Amino acid sequence: MGGENPKKEKSRLRKGCTILVCTPGRFLYHLKNTENIKMDFLQYLIIDEADRMLDMGFEPQIREIIYNYGLPDKYDRQTLMFSATFPKEIQMLATEYLKDYLLITSLNYPDHQGETTTRRQRLISNCSSRT
Repeated sequence: MGGENPKKEKSRLRKGCTILVCTPGRFLYHLKNTENIKMDFLQYLIIDEADRMLDMGFEPQIREIIYNYGLPDKYDRQTLMFSATFPKEIQMLATEYLKDYLLITSLNYPDHQGETTTRRQRLISNCSSRT
């Protein structure tokens, strides 16, 4: 959601969804201005460029979306946050929104001749956000 005709998005939100990929500004706009949005069945909330959104001050909007508009609890909904970078400060904020927090990085390694790269994924941390 975001970057598309808002009328099409309204129609989709009224039908309900299990997976939602969104920008916080557009989603918050719909939550405030679109009647009869169904979030009961939302299982996956996907936020791309999460570090930039939190770093640029969108944290209050993300907090408002998650806590004030009837989204399922974080234990009944999986929130996925994607980003090219994920500094420690942003990771600390993310633990509030994520259940069973898992950070996976994707690193590029040059081959022995330095001409091509091999992509490897590495588990950095596995920490539950439940206390």
